[in-house]
Amino acid sequence: MNPYRFEKKFLLDPWERDAFIARLSHLGCNEIYHERWVNNLYVDSPEADAYWDNVDGLSSRSKTRFRWYGESQGLHPIRAERKIKQDDVNRKLTHDLGELDTALAPLLFFHQITQRIQENEAVDFFHSLVLAPSLINRYRRLYFLNADHSVRITIDSDLSYYNPNNGLSAQAQDRIVIELKAPAEHPIAQDLVPSQLYKSSKYVDGLLATQPQF
Repeated sequence: MNPYRFEKKFLLDPWERDAFIARLSHLGCNEIYHERWVNNLYVDSPEADAYWDNVDGLSSRSKTRFRWYGESQGLHPIRAERKIKQDDVNRKLTHDLGELDTALAPLLFFHQITQRIQENEAVDFFHSLVLAPSLINRYRRLYFLNADHSVRITIDSDLSYYNPNNGLSAQAQDRIVIELKAPAEHPIAQDLVPSQLYKSSKYVDGLLATQPQF
């Protein structure tokens, strides 16, 4: 099986959200899970390689984050995720690191993460040991799946960003981010994806909003 999947992103204005959800229902897509908060700690090199690879539009690139759900602070199960992009398709490596304390300062939290990576021998994430925290973001997410489970759509709103390196924060509550993952050429994807795509990423947007030199 090819581990890569077609992935596209586009933006909606908040007032378009309900109509888009109705359209998903018409196409046979149903909501899965309850709406929940998603939290991510991103890590990058001192030269911000993951940021610049995205900005420069490199066809082959990756980024690493550590994700948890629900409240931003407290004891939460942490999942390591490494997203690898190749042209228009993506794959994701994941590893569950167990429960960690997200209320710690970002550097201490990341120190916990690196210890857990070593303890668990999470080989795909050993490269993270030479990286450092670069951004924390948070948003509310709705999930939808089509009838044969081949198409997944997420709707993200109430985005906020925090830069652990300078203490700056920002919000982007005037936009809805749609992410669609599907086999290439799937008819639902053909129907939903507009001509104007979202060329950036939440990681890039967060650094642009909180790190003036970018």
